[in-house]
Amino acid sequence: MQADLVARLVRAKPPSLVLGITTGALIVTVETLLVYPLGFVASREAAAVIFILGVLVVASIWGLRLAVATAVTSVAAYNFFSLYPFGNSTLGIRKLG
Repeated sequence: MQADLVARLVRAKPPSLVLGITTGALIVTVETLLVYPLGFVASREAAAVIFILGVLVVASIWGLRLAVATAVTSVAAYNFFSLYPFGNSTLGIRKLG
């Protein structure tokens, strides 16, 4: 019985990469939409912990490479949409001119 459970949880081959990228993008979008209203109830930094859930889901199914891509996308989305001033990046990128 326990071996059957382990066999269902652990896959020999992950689903397609296209499905992984789509899932990662969808998860980051949903997390971004959730963090914004939660920022009014809790601090934005505390609400940002939600972003780690998507990275964990992607890492557990598709592995490290796609998880790192999802983590970088999550950081960029959080930085762009959730930090004041809205729509400005604080990633240290300077504008020329």
